[in-house]
Amino acid sequence: SDSNPTTGVTAYTKLKNENKPKMFILATSPVVSAILPLARANQDFVIATVASAKDIGKNGGESVFRYFNEGYNDGLFISSFINGTGMKRVGCLYLQNELGTAYRDALVDSFNDPRLIFNEGFQISDNDFSAQILKLKQNNADSVLIAGTDRQTLQIIKKIKEFKLNLTIFTNPILSDPNVQIGNEELLEGVYFPIPEFIISTNELAAKFNNEYKVKFGEESNFYSA
Repeated sequence: SDSNPTTGVTAYTKLKNENKPKMFILATSPVVSAILPLARANQDFVIATVASAKDIGKNGGESVFRYFNEGYNDGLFISSFINGTGMKRVGCLYLQNELGTAYRDALVDSFNDPRLIFNEGFQISDNDFSAQILKLKQNNADSVLIAGTDRQTLQIIKKIKEFKLNLTIFTNPILSDPNVQIGNEELLEGVYFPIPEFIISTNELAAKFNNEYKVKFGEESNFYSA
C-alpha cells in the first residue's frame, strides 16, 4: 500500500469480500488508522506492526494488538540521545502523518528551548526536499532528525550530502531494515538510527527465525516480517 490509506482500505475491502478472513495483519500508521473503523465494524481481529501512531491499540479495543513501538515514546528516546550528543541547533523534517508528527512532538517536548531552531513537515508524495535543506542551512543547523518513509529519508540524506552540509543526521528506526541498507551503505555512513533488538539479537529463537526467513525468501528479515 506504500503507506497510502486509500490503497490500504481498498485492499482490505477486496480481501474481506473475496476471502472473508477474520484476522488481518496491517502495517504502517496511515493504513492501520484508516482500516481500524472498518475492522471494528466487522468485528475483525487486527495485528498492527510498523504502526507508531498514538493509541492504536486503545482506539481498536480488545480485538487490536500492536506489535511495534509507539512513535512518541521512540521519539523521546531518540531525543534523549540527541540531547546527550550536545547538539546546539537541532532541526526536524517529518512526514505529515501519524508517524512523523509523533517524532516531531517528542522532539518539541524534549527541546522546548532555543536549540530546536527549525521543524517542517512534508507530504507522502513529496520527492524534492531542496527547499527544506536550504532552510536548515540558512538556520545554521548542526543536526537534524528525519522522520519519514525509507524512500524519503534516503532522498533527504542524499540531498543533505549533495549540498555538503555538515549536519549530524538522526532518523527513526526505518533505516534499520537490512534490505533498505543494501546498496546504501556509503550514504548511511555516520547516520544515527535505533535498531530493533531482534535484528542484532543473539537470542536462539530470533536467530532461528532470521536464518529460516533468509533461506525461504532470499533476503534478510525486517520488522515487517518479524
